[in-house]
Amino acid sequence: MVRLSSRSYLHLTPEVVDGDFDQPFYAKVMRLDAEWVSFRSLQGGEGRVPRNVAEAHTVTANEVNKAGRESLLRRAVSAKITDQVHYGQVVAVEGDKITIASAGHRSHVVADSVSAVAPVVALLLEHVHFNYNEWSTDDLASLEGSILNRLLGKEGNMGSKNIEVVLEEMLDESIHPSGDKECHWLDPKSGNEVNFVLQHAVDFAYHVDGGASPQQLTGYSIHLPMTMKLPKTTRNGNVAVKVASMDSKTALNALLKQ
Repeated sequence: MVRLSSRSYLHLTPEVVDGDFDQPFYAKVMRLDAEWVSFRSLQGGEGRVPRNVAEAHTVTANEVNKAGRESLLRRAVSAKITDQVHYGQVVAVEGDKITIASAGHRSHVVADSVSAVAPVVALLLEHVHFNYNEWSTDDLASLEGSILNRLLGKEGNMGSKNIEVVLEEMLDESIHPSGDKECHWLDPKSGNEVNFVLQHAVDFAYHVDGGASPQQLTGYSIHLPMTMKLPKTTRNGNVAVKVASMDSKTALNALLKQ
C-alpha cells in the first residue's frame, strides 16, 4: 500500500469524493489534515475526501505517468490480448494491471496495451476479435473513425442509427451485432452496472453526439437509464478478417465459441 503524504497522487472515483466529477480521475494532494484531504484533479477541478478514503486510493507517480495522467477506469477501450485486439470497458485498475470486461468475459492486460475509444464503438465491436495478422493499428483506427463518421454524420456522411448501414462494407454482415443485443456497462459516474440494448446506445450517440441535441458531447460519455428491461440473449464471439477494400464485400469470418 502506498503511503499518503502531502505530495501524493490519488486515483479517485466520483462516488467517493466531495465534488462534481463525471468519471474516475487522477488527482494531486493539495492539503491534508487529520480528517480531510483536499485535492486537484489532473483534468481540472478540485474537491476533498475523508483522509481514510484518500489513504485507500493513494497511487504512485509511476502509475499516473504510465497512464498518461488520465484514468482508464470505466473507460471504453481497445485492448491487445495475446494475438488479437478486443473491445470493451476497463472495470478495474491496480497499478499497471488493467481488467477489461468484453462481451461477458474478463481479461487482464497491462496499461500500455489499451487505448481509449468511444463507448458506442466498443459496444458495436465487443463481440468481434481482430487478429493482428489481418488488422494493423492504423486499420483499426480507420475502422473506429469510419464508424463514428457514419453514425454521427461527419466527413461527408449522412449520419445513420441503422447498425447495418453503419457497419456496411467494413465488417462482414454475418458478424454485424443485433440492435437488441444485451449490453452491460459500468456507469462512469456511479460505478453501478447499467443494462440496455445496443440500439439504445446507438440512438444516444446519433441524437446527442450527432448534434440532434444542444448538448455537445465527444463520444466518450454515455449516460444510460438504470431501469431498462431486456430480453435474454446470448451471442458467440467472432474473429474478424479484414475486408480487403472499403468497396468490397468479400471477407472471411469464422465463428469461435468462447
